[in-house]
Parts: sequence; C-alpha cells; structure tokens
Amino acid sequence: MKTFTLLLTVLAASLGWLTPAAQAQSCAPPTNVVITNVTNASAVVSFTPSATASSYTVRFYSIDSTAAGITSINTTASPVTLTGLVAGRFHRVSVMSNCAGGLNTSSPWVGFQTTGGGSNPTGCAAPTSLAVTGLTTTTASISFTGAAGAGSYRVVYYALGDSINAITQTVAGSPIGLSGLLPGTQYIVRVFSNCSGATSAARLITLRTQAIPVPCGAVTNVVVTATSASTATVSFTPGANNTQFTVTYYVPNDSSRWVISNTSPITLTGLVPGRTYTIQVRSTCGTGTTVTYTAGTPITYSFRGTLGARAALGGAAVEVFPNPARRAANLVLPAVAGATQARVVLLNGLGQQIRVLTVPLAGAETRTSLDLTGVAPGLYTLRVAAGSQTASQRLAVE
Repeated sequence: MKTFTLLLTVLAASLGWLTPAAQAQSCAPPTNVVITNVTNASAVVSFTPSATASSYTVRFYSIDSTAAGITSINTTASPVTLTGLVAGRFHRVSVMSNCAGGLNTSSPWVGFQTTGGGSNPTGCAAPTSLAVTGLTTTTASISFTGAAGAGSYRVVYYALGDSINAITQTVAGSPIGLSGLLPGTQYIVRVFSNCSGATSAARLITLRTQAIPVPCGAVTNVVVTATSASTATVSFTPGANNTQFTVTYYVPNDSSRWVISNTSPITLTGLVPGRTYTIQVRSTCGTGTTVTYTAGTPITYSFRGTLGARAALGGAAVEVFPNPARRAANLVLPAVAGATQARVVLLNGLGQQIRVLTVPLAGAETRTSLDLTGVAPGLYTLRVAAGSQTASQRLAVE
C-alpha cells in the first residue's frame, strides 16, 4: 500500500495534480542554511538536507554588483563552497530541493557580506549623517557627510524585496541623486566610501517615493426622494475614483447625522415630516494614508414623507402628513381657480363632524395644520371643499 501511495504521489506531481500544501509535503525544502568561512572572494554554504530531495541547487547573487543575474550550483550534499565573489559586497543565498516529479521548493534567502574591501579596512571610514533631502514620485535626493580619505562613494539602491535588481552608481560626493524609481515604493539605499585600494562598510537609509496623485471627483446629480413617513433615499452620480460616500443631514439647531455607503442610493432614516433638511454628500477616494475627500454644495430638502391616498383638488393633490397622525396633521392645499378659501372637515366613521377648519387659500399652495388634540384614535375621513370642488382623504389618528 505504501509503495502504491508513493507511486500515485509521483504520478500526481508529474501531472500537476498536487495542491501547494501537498507539494510542500512531497518536496520539503532544506533547513538551517548557514554561511561560514567568508573571505573576500568565497564562502561556504551548509544546510540540513531534505528527506524528500534527490539533489539541491544553491543559488546566489551580489546585491551591489554591476553583474546581473543569479548564479546556480548543483549538488547532492552539504556543504557547498561559493567562489568568484567580490570583496566587500553583500550577497544573498538560497538552497532549493529538487524532488521526484519535477517538484522543487526553496529555503528562505540568507544574506552575508564578503570581507576585504567591504569589511571596514583601517583608514577607510564609512560616510555619516545620511538624510533624505528630496522626494518625488520617481526621484530622490540623499545627502551625507563624507569620510576622510575617501576618493569617491559607491551607492547601491533597490526596491524593498527586489535586491536582485539593485542599481549601483559611483558619485564624487554629496548629494546623491536617484532616478528611475517606482512611485509609492520603499527603497533600501547603501552608501560606501571608496578609499585607495579599499572600500568601507555600508551606511544604510530607507525612503519611500511619493505616490502618484489620484484625482477625486465630487458626486453630481444629487436627488432626494421620500420613501416612507420617516425615510428618504439620496441618489447621485459618483465622481472620478470614488470608493466610498458619506451623506450628512440635519435641521437647523440640531446635531448632524450621517450614513456611510459604497454605492448609491443611500437611505436616510428618522426624518420628521414638515421639516427642511440640509443634505450633503461627501465622496472618498483611496485607502489608508492616501484618502482624499471631496464634497459638493449642500442642498436643502423639505421632507413631507410618503402620503396616504391622494385626492385631486383644483388639478393637484391634497397632501396630508404624517399619516397616521397624533396631535396634529399637516395639510398642503393646492390653489383652486375662483376659490379664496377652503373648508376642512374631519368626519368619524358615523359621518359626524369632529373638527371644522376654514383656511384662506394662497396663490400657489397653502400649508396649514389641523389640531387633533382630544380626538380619539381611529380611522377618519378628511374632506376638503373649495369653490365647487371637493376632495377626501383617509386619516388615521393614533
């Protein structure tokens, strides 16, 4: 059974059927990678072999060398000697297991520095007081204090996690100009002193280039629509690169409330019919430290809530809110040609008059309030007469 399982694992690996977790079990990387016997041109790499590997590939490269690429050495055992290294340079090493079925997994990268020119030789001091003095999206400027006896300085820089693509340049002194950088990226910079026949140890500084500004547009076409006796929706057209929206709303002399959403429309709750609200939609672009806000001009909205059954009077609707009502009901009466006043009557289920109100009519629309103090809870009919026209509304009293 064990033999069959092993054969099945090898077959699955060769056909690419294994998951990453299964691959890791069938091809474990070497462990305990250690660098010893470092000289100015060589080093010894030792490691604990993997139980599943048939051979190993030792890969290494110089972080601050003008020679590009990774050098590989194939071996079947530990240790391995690296030769042809450059004195005083930083190197990185990784050991890869080669297993059956073409599988391979690598150890973490390990760094070291060769001796000789880069090991702080007597009389060649490293530069000091490194500081970032200028940053753009693609360039940087670094100042430093030079060392006595240094004829020039070697600068090595690379994006964090990408040391294999390190760039090396030589400068006569401070400041140092770096170009061709990636926007919004962290860089590692090492500066060495070049003395007569020797190179100092490195001074290190890190920097992050500026991110490319992203335009953040304000929302447009804001529309508010009542959806119930206490809610309304705010719809709008998002601006450029908007990722989130905040709607604030308030009435004079009252605290603001807000709703946050990623889409339009947004629902406002807890509204009071008859009040006029100030509403503003603010858009957000980006995340983290790159957040930018924009906001349009505040708008005002007179909230009446969703009305009960509407009845026409003078070619328009008689509006009653809130409905159900408690202590009072608000009325909006349209203009009626030839009529200067309207008679409002509240009738109970037996047709008895409970309240009677005479209201002068204005030129466009007339707003008034019907006092319901002392009216028993129940369902009533509100009848409005103006001139020869009559309209009726159902009104619930709580």
